[in-house]
Amino acid sequence: ADASEQAIVPLISAAESLTVTGDLRRGQQLLDEVDRAIDEIGLRADDELRADALATRARNHLAMGDFEHARKLAERLRKMAVDNGITRREAEGLSIAAESQRMQGKQQRAYAEATEALSLFEKVADPRGMAQTYRTLGHVSMDAGRIDDAEQELTRAGECALEAGDELLAQACTIRLIDVYLTRDDYASATAHVDKAMEVVRRHG
Repeated sequence: ADASEQAIVPLISAAESLTVTGDLRRGQQLLDEVDRAIDEIGLRADDELRADALATRARNHLAMGDFEHARKLAERLRKMAVDNGITRREAEGLSIAAESQRMQGKQQRAYAEATEALSLFEKVADPRGMAQTYRTLGHVSMDAGRIDDAEQELTRAGECALEAGDELLAQACTIRLIDVYLTRDDYASATAHVDKAMEVVRRHG
């Protein structure tokens, strides 16, 4: 990548961080800057930086609660990936779309898309993508009353998150597992997971 492209990378990373930490408006502003920069240097429609920016914007809209817009962006990402044979991006588009469907109450569609995304993430050995997708599956299973499935999926999500080095994502899975154990009246396991989640809080301030 040339200097112009290299200058875009930290902007996308910063937008991702702002999305994760909840500063969504500033994240959107940064992504607007990214899109302008990408257009100015004339990157191809299938360029990896465009895909990065598109995926980050989809996740930003997801975090904002604009689920349908997030789904449409995810579909664009998936189409770009399919057209250019980029498996990881296809999986990412499916995973974001699945979470968007879940948040709109379309649980069956969400589970199907997440299952397809997981298969693709496994092919490319992407533990963070697997973690996010297992988490979606766990949420759907929990909401459907499939408690055993939810426990397995959320546990696996946490394991994959740690493998990817994403302790905060692992913590989110731990917190959801507390609900699983409370549903079973398994207060000992619930308490153990509360302690586990609080350890992360203490480490991150």
